[in-house]
Amino acid sequence: GHPSGSADAVARLEVSNLEIVLDGSGADVVSEVSFAIRSGHVLVAGGSLGLLVGGVLILCAILAVSWIGVQEVLQRFSNYQSLDVTMGKRASMRHDTGRIFLDHPVLGSGLGTLQMVFPPYESAYDARIVNHTHNDYLEAMAETGLAGGICCLWFLAVLFIESVKGLKELGGSFGAALNLSGLVGCCGLLVHSLVDFNLHIPANALLFFVSAHLATARLQTSTPGSPESAPPRRRTRKVEAS
Repeated sequence: GHPSGSADAVARLEVSNLEIVLDGSGADVVSEVSFAIRSGHVLVAGGSLGLLVGGVLILCAILAVSWIGVQEVLQRFSNYQSLDVTMGKRASMRHDTGRIFLDHPVLGSGLGTLQMVFPPYESAYDARIVNHTHNDYLEAMAETGLAGGICCLWFLAVLFIESVKGLKELGGSFGAALNLSGLVGCCGLLVHSLVDFNLHIPANALLFFVSAHLATARLQTSTPGSPESAPPRRRTRKVEAS
């Protein structure tokens, strides 16, 4: 894009971010400094105007941190409490979620109801709210029952069948490489879902479905010398002189 247009766009975004920072959120201050540094790095390609705008943005971020106070930012990090769940707690959560499925085997307890349904089944209470089981498959079975489990299994079956079919059809082309990369990405997220609530995080769920699209897409590529890449020829009509 045009350097000045890029600089103006980043500047408007930076001003809106500074308004958030000045509201007093210490966590946003750290994000703001990081964003300003990245913005200045990107705007180097915009020439002197880009460097000027980038320098102003970084200076504004530093002034914002000074305005709020470095001590407050450091205090936020010092008061951080780890939310990690122990292995024993994870095992008890999986066991208790399985009991929910056994009590609601056909249709489950309802999509998104685990947090409300879980307390009576909790066998290792630690005064923390359980909103997700650290296993996406068990949680899906508990909330949707066999009906939802069959739907999930059908989706995964279609995903793998279409991916493998695409690898065979496209051979060693770039499209096949995209299919393979999408399939590997999906497999990584699915394996991780065995020990975490991966697909309940919007960013991870979006990444999974983008990877699923790559795994099943059919991108046809052609070499420069192939007939598909040659431009269509115009038909000309010869006019005989009388």
